[in-house]
Amino acid sequence: MSKIKLKPCPFCGGDDCLISVAKNYHWKTESNPRYEASITCLYCDVKITELGFATSSEALDAAVATWNRRIN
Repeated sequence: MSKIKLKPCPFCGGDDCLISVAKNYHWKTESNPRYEASITCLYCDVKITELGFATSSEALDAAVATWNRRIN
């Protein structure tokens, strides 16, 4: 497994984050599971969540891309 590279928190600049990936049980059918991934800053408690993905790795990739996105 490769190391996940996150930029510092876009709000407070903190560099300690909690990453979680889970099956999203809001989807009603077990034959079509969906996954969600969240990244939470442990300093200021800001959180982003990406959900509705077919695999846990897709959800994680989307969450990391969202967290690392910066608009100048």
